[in-house]
Amino acid sequence: MKKRLYILAPNDRFNYGDLLFPHIITYYFSKIFDDVVYVSTTASDLSEKGGIKTKEYSELFKTDKEWENHLIVAGGESLCVRWFTILSYIFPWVDYLYRFSSKVSKIPLGCYFKDICASFVKYVFKTKTCFVFSVGKNELPQFKTIAYNALGGSWLLHSDELDNPKVQEILKSVDYFAVRDNETSKALTLRHIKHSICPDSAILMSEVFNEDILRAKITVSKDIINSNYIFFQGNLNLWKGKYDLAANQLINISKVLGCTICLCPIGTALGHSDQIALKNIAKKMGENYFLINQPNIFDIMWLIKHSQMYIGSSLHGTITAMSFGVPYVGYGARKLKAYIEQWTDSNIKLFSQKNSLSETSINVYKSSFIDRNAERQKSNVIEKFHELAELYQ
Repeated sequence: MKKRLYILAPNDRFNYGDLLFPHIITYYFSKIFDDVVYVSTTASDLSEKGGIKTKEYSELFKTDKEWENHLIVAGGESLCVRWFTILSYIFPWVDYLYRFSSKVSKIPLGCYFKDICASFVKYVFKTKTCFVFSVGKNELPQFKTIAYNALGGSWLLHSDELDNPKVQEILKSVDYFAVRDNETSKALTLRHIKHSICPDSAILMSEVFNEDILRAKITVSKDIINSNYIFFQGNLNLWKGKYDLAANQLINISKVLGCTICLCPIGTALGHSDQIALKNIAKKMGENYFLINQPNIFDIMWLIKHSQMYIGSSLHGTITAMSFGVPYVGYGARKLKAYIEQWTDSNIKLFSQKNSLSETSINVYKSSFIDRNAERQKSNVIEKFHELAELYQ
């Protein structure tokens, strides 16, 4: 019987890490299968940005019984994330409703309003699963195997989501379950949900995309690498109303280290909006910076690879730096802090608060830090991929 692999990932919106996953999974698993189908929340084509064309979610319910069908949930901070949240990154009206209901939820009984809004959105989109990416064989029995590839869900450690018997039934039904950090693992262990820990598979990007491949796909000027620059990324939620704070620290970093600052967005989808934050920071910079507009994923990867240092709130920006041996400083996101603590063995402070980015970044740069544990991460992922491949024999 022929085998077909379905890869489910949030790659119908421009967010760097989400668009990487299908490339990595395809590179390591496509030879095992006769066909590969890429599925996301909606049908999309972000191939001009380096993504892979996707079919809509309903494709998961149209499997051919003449084929042996397998599903891999490709990765990301997607464990038990609800439809309401995911759809808010794609549709502006859902984003507005999500933000409004989140504000209302802070007042007494407001949480019920958010639940009503979430139910309304699920009704409008006629969803058939509890979660978007955390799907179980009880929901999708047409798949011979369902695998979770190094998912993140650090927020679950301080949530009662996993106490729901229905949620536990979904998670306990999958055939392969790997998470990428200790916080997510602790949340699952408390509920006796079997799983393993594995680094994010994006750490393998340096093995998949060599310099020749990247140079053939980038749209930015290749002359950029002739200058010493530091790659900086930040999103709107972190910097809105604090552009002076960001700019002043970047100006100081540039002066002390003698480097130009590369302002480059990594996520431009709703909920990220890096491009808005960086344009406003650029207005405060004066000189010694350059702004990248509308990069594709290969531009981002190549620019980080050839930078003197990466500074950002993006987990996959940080993982890119790890993969290519570039010094890095992370800030902002809880999931990023959890990942750095999990997979980096260093006495140097690599995660910073926003108001101390300059000090932390200068210290890391002057220490000549290189993350030697990246090779350990890569080996761990390859080992887990071999384990996953055994499901398909």
